[in-house]
Amino acid sequence: MNRLSACLITFNEEHNLPRVLGSLQGIADEIMVVDCGSKDRTQEIAQERGAKVITHAWTNFAEQKNIAAAAASSAQADARGHRLQSESVMQTDQSSARLCFRL
Repeated sequence: MNRLSACLITFNEEHNLPRVLGSLQGIADEIMVVDCGSKDRTQEIAQERGAKVITHAWTNFAEQKNIAAAAASSAQADARGHRLQSESVMQTDQSSARLCFRL
């Protein structure tokens, strides 16, 4: 069975996060949120909606994405913004995929 892990990198995204998480419901098998120290309700909203939350101070996008991908249980596909760009998909096996988003 195919599995999909969605990885989100967040900082103070309480207004955008509910919409993004809602769009992933029924699609992603797990949602990983790497939060860069939000001062709003971002982490709380993510947890309430079933996402796994990791707090990691911002370093750079690549490191944040790697932290999320390492914590996710599925293989990797890459995405930018709110939409998947098919040319970015790097499927490592046929049973799983990860999506990494920067909000």
